[in-house]
Amino acid sequence: MDPKTLSFIQDNVSEATKEDIEKAYELNKQDLLSTLSYLMKIPPKKPKTPQTPWEERREICDAHDAEMQKVLKAPKSF
Repeated sequence: MDPKTLSFIQDNVSEATKEDIEKAYELNKQDLLSTLSYLMKIPPKKPKTPQTPWEERREICDAHDAEMQKVLKAPKSF
């Protein structure tokens, strides 16, 4: 780990020791963002479950309907 990276992590997670930071950095495969999240005890984001084709169509239709409502409710100028 280079000194710049170590300094950056120490600035953001001041209570972590140098040894803790180095262990976390290796544990997270030298990914800075993952290391910071790990040291700050931020839970990892759960992967989004894939939508079924019906849910995809429903989402598209809902978005279309919302846009149509905006157009219909917009002030009319003739």
